Amino acid sequence: MAEEEEIDRAMLAPLLCGDEDGFFGEIAKIADQRRVCGLAPIYAALAASGAERAQLLKWSYWHDHETSSVVSFASLVLY
Repeated sequence: MAEEEEIDRAMLAPLLCGDEDGFFGEIAKIADQRRVCGLAPIYAALAASGAERAQLLKWSYWHDHETSSVVSFASLVLY
């Protein structure tokens, strides 16, 4: 999962600078291959909030052994 975390953190990096367009661009670059859940609300919240930066509070994942799938998730606070 180290590689997955690295990819997720790179995708989230623009959010840390308050760059919602950069975040959207990172997702568009990979054609939403990572299936970002809630992309529109995340983008809208960033744009509406006027936040200039964000802080990543936690990144983690859930591995469902029955379906052999993994879901990663992150929590951020906007400033």
